[in-house]
Amino acid sequence: MFTAADGNREGYRGGRLLIHVRGRDNRNDGAAGGAAESAPDTFFVRQARLESGGTFYKVFEYKVQGDFPTGGATGTLQDGYLGRKGSPELGIRVGQMKEPFSQEETTSTRFIDFVERSIINRFAPGRDTGIALLGAFEGGIAEYEFGAYNGSGRTAVDANDEKDVAGRIRFTPWKA
Repeated sequence: MFTAADGNREGYRGGRLLIHVRGRDNRNDGAAGGAAESAPDTFFVRQARLESGGTFYKVFEYKVQGDFPTGGATGTLQDGYLGRKGSPELGIRVGQMKEPFSQEETTSTRFIDFVERSIINRFAPGRDTGIALLGAFEGGIAEYEFGAYNGSGRTAVDANDEKDVAGRIRFTPWKA
C-alpha cells in the first residue's frame, strides 16, 4: 500500500497463487492382463494473479488484474476498470468487471469457504465489459449494484446485439 504525501493518490499492488497437485496411486486394480494403471501425477498453476488498484484525486478508482496460469503463453485480463466514487451512495465503473448477479461469483477466491465454487455457480455470469452503478447506504447496511454489459464475456469483442443487464441489492442489518 502506498499513499502520496498530499493524500490525493493511494494504491496497492498484490497477487495470489493457487496451485493444484494431483497424485494417483498406481496400483493394480484388475486391469486386463494384470497391468498396473500408470496415470501420471500432475502439478499445475491454476491461478497466478497480479493486481494493482487504488484511487487518485480521492474520487477516482482503478483496478487492473491479470491471470497467468499454467499453459497460458500470455496473461488474461480479469478486471480492468476505472470508476468514480463521489459519495458512498453513488459510484460508477466502466470497464471489465464481475457482473453483480451471484454473491458467490463476486466474492474473491481468497474469501470463499471451499476450494471450489459450487456447481450451480457455473450458470451465473462472470466477468464482462460494461458500465455499472453502485453504492451503499447507512455504512454498508444496504448496498446495490446495477449494470449493463456487452454479453460476450471476458475479453471478448462485442460481436452481437445481445446485452446483459444485471443487478443486486444486499442488506446486512447487523453490519454496524
